[in-house]
Amino acid sequence: MSTPTTSTRVSRVGKRPVPVPAGVTVTLSTTRIEAKGPKGTFAKDLPPNVEVAKQGNDLHVKPKAGLGVTGAKFQGLARALVKNVIEGVSKGYDVALDLIGTGYRAELKGQDRAVSERFIIGTFASTLWAAACAGIAIWLLRVT
Repeated sequence: MSTPTTSTRVSRVGKRPVPVPAGVTVTLSTTRIEAKGPKGTFAKDLPPNVEVAKQGNDLHVKPKAGLGVTGAKFQGLARALVKNVIEGVSKGYDVALDLIGTGYRAELKGQDRAVSERFIIGTFASTLWAAACAGIAIWLLRVT
């Protein structure tokens, strides 16, 4: 019988590097990432089971040694958080909608984010309204 070896597992999602576009500056600490870009500044706390390192224009998320499966789980989460921070300060966020049915009407007016939602009921209305009030761009792809 052989003795088990301790190896560090990695997440398939987490091992992909996150590119940092030009115009975005990133500050890393042990459990926090701060990014500043054309759309503003954003900071996010990261799980304590991962390490983030900058190599060139990419950020690499790695699990801390000796954590096994737990490190791999948090590696994927941390990579997604890092990617969202970078995307938010460089491009911003947007929501694409498909409205299906008859009698539906969507409006988004000016920068004050006045949204006409009288055609929508329930949870979807709350989501649309919250997104518009938060300043997230909303795109209407098609109405069928």
